[in-house]
Amino acid sequence: MATRPHHICTITSDMQLADLWRVAIEPLNGSHTAFDGLITALRRLGEHTPDIILADLSAAGISDEQLAIKVRHRSPDSDLLVFGEADDWTEPGASELSNWSVTAVARETGASQLRARLKTILDERAKVDKCHWTGVTQELR
Repeated sequence: MATRPHHICTITSDMQLADLWRVAIEPLNGSHTAFDGLITALRRLGEHTPDIILADLSAAGISDEQLAIKVRHRSPDSDLLVFGEADDWTEPGASELSNWSVTAVARETGASQLRARLKTILDERAKVDKCHWTGVTQELR
């Protein structure tokens, strides 16, 4: 049984961050859709079935929890990684992302670190697909 190709969606208006994400994603093959804003992404996420969504919190213009709710509503089976400043999540109780099975990632994360994390998620999703398990990947458990 062949595995289906993976799909990654990105949401950011920051060109430097978009380039870093592209560098991290390209070697993983599969397909990639880039959105330059949250409104466009939310309107079009239904047209895609992303395995992973990378979202820039600063581009969203809303709180991390609101972002998680909106994206989870439209793409409940996707792994969601939200990027923000490292100090956004260092204060106790500063983020409710864990309540929404969302992984917080520092914007300063390099392309190779991000690629390794994405590969881990995609490998876990492949195991889930192969065994017909349901739910989110181990990255989020």
